[in-house]
Amino acid sequence: MSYWEDLGDQFAYSVSWINEGHLTGHHRDGPACQLWGRTNLLKGKLSLAGGVGPYLFFDTLQTGGSMYKDIEHGLAGVGSLSATWHTESGWLVQLLGNYIVAESNINTGSILLGIGYDLDKLGRPKSRSVKPRSATDGDNGVKDMDNEITVFLGGTSINASKKSQTSIATGIEYRRNIIPYLDWTIGWLYEGNMSLIRRGGLTTQFWPTKSFLDNRISLGMGLGMYVALDTRYSAGAGEDEDETLLGLITPTISYRFAGPWLVRLSWNRTVSRYDRDADVILVGIGYGF
Repeated sequence: MSYWEDLGDQFAYSVSWINEGHLTGHHRDGPACQLWGRTNLLKGKLSLAGGVGPYLFFDTLQTGGSMYKDIEHGLAGVGSLSATWHTESGWLVQLLGNYIVAESNINTGSILLGIGYDLDKLGRPKSRSVKPRSATDGDNGVKDMDNEITVFLGGTSINASKKSQTSIATGIEYRRNIIPYLDWTIGWLYEGNMSLIRRGGLTTQFWPTKSFLDNRISLGMGLGMYVALDTRYSAGAGEDEDETLLGLITPTISYRFAGPWLVRLSWNRTVSRYDRDADVILVGIGYGF
């Protein structure tokens, strides 16, 4: 999964989530950011590009205790080559090759074929402004709103569990647009009650964002902290029994469907120091004001 943003005709940057699949003894994934140089051929229908950048990986290993696996966190470099065919309708097809070099982990190569869409075809991209606006501002009557409250429901999966462990998850979030292209949130996340963990607490994140379709669609990537105040870890967890401060990485997409009302999908990756990472996928209904 990848989002590209043009930097003129010959350059671009991308934010991606790489999943390398299940290799022998490893299941590695995580976010990557790359800078690309490219050339456009056939009147822009075909573009060839090369990109490099850092890759923050989470590698679930087969080692660990009787109930859980070890998770190794690390930083790798990723180099990529791509060929992309663009259509008049905005749809595109991309052939992508990645080579990942990790000093403390395995090196891998992969070839991917993907389908995407040029979001600029939906209308001129916009940032939300911090200036208050009237209810009639914005194209097609869609108001720019700097505040949002969203209530979430979804599910949690423990990545390190040797047996499948899932639970219902809930959350609530207040979102504020502080400057163009940057949001801040504070909220409460409850991951549920499973045999390995019960965990819930305060979250706060900063979000680079971009809006399309006259501000109806918004994409973002949240980076921040998760203070787990309500916790229980399984016996034998060791040091992590007292772990309360975790990292939190969250890709999100929202769609404003009726005036101030919106639906939001967020995929949270909680980052633990002691092999208790989890994926928390939430769907929420929000209200902007």
